Amino acid sequence: MRLFFGIEPTPAARTAISDLLSQASDALGSASTALRWIARENLHLTLQFLGEVERDRLEGLVTSLGPRLALRPFVVSLDRFGAFPPSGPPRTIWLGVGSGANEVREIHAEIGRRLAALKFEPETRPYSPHLTVARVRDEQRGRAAAVRSTLAAIQVPVTQWPVAHATLFESDLSGPRPRYTERGRLQLGD
Repeated sequence: MRLFFGIEPTPAARTAISDLLSQASDALGSASTALRWIARENLHLTLQFLGEVERDRLEGLVTSLGPRLALRPFVVSLDRFGAFPPSGPPRTIWLGVGSGANEVREIHAEIGRRLAALKFEPETRPYSPHLTVARVRDEQRGRAAAVRSTLAAIQVPVTQWPVAHATLFESDLSGPRPRYTERGRLQLGD
C-alpha cells in the first residue's frame, strides 16, 4: 500500500479552493486543458511520502509513531499560485502556504524524525509547504509555458483553516483517479 502524511482542508476551505480553481481554469482558457486538475476530495498539503509499505506494517506504524505532536493547533492559509519547477515549463501547479508555513515545516520535520526512527527512508528534496492543485499533462508541457504567468496574475483570496492533526493516508491509484483513505492520525497539542 502507498502511504503519505498530509493535512486536509476543512469542507469550507475545500469549497473556497474549488471556486478559486474554477476561476483559474476560466482565466487560462484553452491552456487549462493542458492540466489535470486535482479532484476536490483529494486536495491536501503533503507532509511526508512513505511510498509502498507492507499492509501488515500499518498497525505497528500508527502505534509506533508515538504520542501527540508537541506543536499546538494553528491556522494555515493559502495565498498564491506557483509552479514546480521554479522556471521553464511547469510540471506541477500549487497554492502556496502563507501563515502557518513554519508550523507545517515543523510537523514535516517531526514526522520525518519519527519515521527515520522506524527505518523509513527520509525524503531528500527540500520541503516547501504547498497544496498541489494540478499536474501538467506530459504531452502538453510546451503549451503549459503560458500557464505560469497567467496564474501569477490571479489575485488569490486568502483561504485558511484550523489544523489540529496530521493524517496518514493510503493512496489507491488503481481507478481512473487517485483515491485517498485515512489510515491514522497524529494529533497536535500537549
